[in-house]
Amino acid sequence: MIIVSVLDVKAESFSQPSCSANKATALRDFATAVNQPGSLLNSHPDDFVLYQLGDFDPQMGVISSSARVSLACGRDVFAEVKS
Repeated sequence: MIIVSVLDVKAESFSQPSCSANKATALRDFATAVNQPGSLLNSHPDDFVLYQLGDFDPQMGVISSSARVSLACGRDVFAEVKS
């Protein structure tokens, strides 16, 4: 599993970290949040960046840290609404 967090560029702070099965599921969850109508991420997709902070081994209960890795900007996964 990977540990991820969303950086709010304007607030200069990270959200509470969460775990995701892998990068693909983390990106899917981030895209869902960014494309949720009325959400803060949807209103300001340029202000949010998804980062991988480390890994979690659920069998051993071990967290390993690594260099922060940017996975996607909100704008990267933002879907424009077509009317």
